[in-house]
Amino acid sequence: MSKPMYYAGIGMRDKYPLDLNERVNATIIDATSTLARLGYTQRSGHAPNTDMKFESGALAANGKLESYLPKKGFNNAPSFDPRYINLDSMPNTIKNEARSLTEKFHPNTQKLDNFSFSAMDRNAFQVLGRDLRTPSKFILFVAKKSFFDNSGRIMDCSGGTGQAVRIAYYYKIPAFNLLYEPHLQRLEDFIKNYKEIPHRA
Repeated sequence: MSKPMYYAGIGMRDKYPLDLNERVNATIIDATSTLARLGYTQRSGHAPNTDMKFESGALAANGKLESYLPKKGFNNAPSFDPRYINLDSMPNTIKNEARSLTEKFHPNTQKLDNFSFSAMDRNAFQVLGRDLRTPSKFILFVAKKSFFDNSGRIMDCSGGTGQAVRIAYYYKIPAFNLLYEPHLQRLEDFIKNYKEIPHRA
């Protein structure tokens, strides 16, 4: 039996830049369909716009999904669908571990209220899985700004998605921003060639 494969599909709630909107939307649909056929399970967070586009693409292709919710019924997520995982239903030990990661990687936890903390906590599960020990193979995301290290790896990005990207960077999980032209082109080429995305960005 083959080992399960996971990736995260997440990103900004705002509208995409007009010059890339059509390409990014098409790439999300094509990528989620291709990855579903390759047997990947998608991890997301059911936030408006990007998360939901990734989720819809995976479900339309009969792909597997793990959508982590900061609270029950978040954005009208189905209450009894096991693909939508309410953080409140998870064991306290795991929730506490996720909270520790939020405190470690978030730049300003003093500004987080209870809901915002939960919204940040779910980034750990998107990157590392339900047990926080089954990492995603890579992260696909959409964000306005990317921040790179000296080797060209994305280590952070703008918006709440940055929390997932920072965690991924720490655990050496490659992340690809679809608003960064080289990454968008790379994903488009992957879709055309049906090849596995390399481990390094």
